[in-house]
Amino acid sequence: MPRPGTTPAEGAPDESFDLDGVDLPTPLAIRRKENYLGLQRRQEVEKGNRKLVDREAAEKLFFDTARDFRDAWLSWPARVAITMADELKVDPRALTTILTAHVQQHLAELGEPSAEFA
Repeated sequence: MPRPGTTPAEGAPDESFDLDGVDLPTPLAIRRKENYLGLQRRQEVEKGNRKLVDREAAEKLFFDTARDFRDAWLSWPARVAITMADELKVDPRALTTILTAHVQQHLAELGEPSAEFA
């Protein structure tokens, strides 16, 4: 809505100005600055309200967690094979080898985790 007392041509930015340029007229430069500061303040508030997180920290947490799960699965056969072998009355080394192979195959089928942080 145009300001009172101005014609639409006076209230609208001149088409010859590059809005991304450095030589903006003062009113447009002030408007751009205020818009930027407003967006910056909104981000700070949303970060304070825990609606925004640091992307790099989130990606690091995601991949660290995935690595921890992978490592836990890789160590699982060695932890349970002796107990399972005793219950099944089979050779613990053979069971450890078989379980390890199946866990590794399963992890390979799952592949790398993909994070979609859009």
